[in-house]
Amino acid sequence: MPRGFRMSKFKTFCEQGDPGNHLKSFNSQLSFWASDDEVYERAFPSSLSGQALKWFHKLPPNSIDCWQDIVDLFMDKYGACIVADEDEKTLMELQRRPRETLRSFATKFEEVATNIPIANKKVTMISFFHGFRYGPLKEKLVLEPPNTRNELSKLLIQYIMLEEVKLLSDEYSPKAEKPKGRDDCRRNHPVKFERDSRSVEVVTPKNKP
Repeated sequence: MPRGFRMSKFKTFCEQGDPGNHLKSFNSQLSFWASDDEVYERAFPSSLSGQALKWFHKLPPNSIDCWQDIVDLFMDKYGACIVADEDEKTLMELQRRPRETLRSFATKFEEVATNIPIANKKVTMISFFHGFRYGPLKEKLVLEPPNTRNELSKLLIQYIMLEEVKLLSDEYSPKAEKPKGRDDCRRNHPVKFERDSRSVEVVTPKNKP
């Protein structure tokens, strides 16, 4: 530990409560050492107890290279226990409207997601997934889920470009002529009715005596 470091008394996490709030509290207590990952890595077990501490000590060797690895592993394990705040609730309720472009939905989603702590990235990923009806992008998210917000952004850019190219292609493609129906033929070739040229004999009644 760095010279002068004094271990704080942490409110421990034991699979109870909100893991996101626990990380916020832990970070605020070590904010003076913000640039030193080693302090965070070595102090974090002291903020755990019970089953959570057992889980930490059972992590595979060489699974942690930096503080962010601990955050990711911790949230992967306990992220389902997060108590959503107002921004997170708004994010989870976002749905892509029918005929709404992917660019429009992604912009709207990102505006809300920027207010959510990085520690709660699992909420962000799950919310984005549920915002879509079934389609090529949702299928891609199921088969190859992105691990980070950065990976999600790259995937979005690809699908936004594909969608916009398709829209442009549809807009400028020649439209097929509608097959002429029976009514169209009648309008274009009206039936001519010829007057009956047969003469009609007119009988004049004779005068009575």
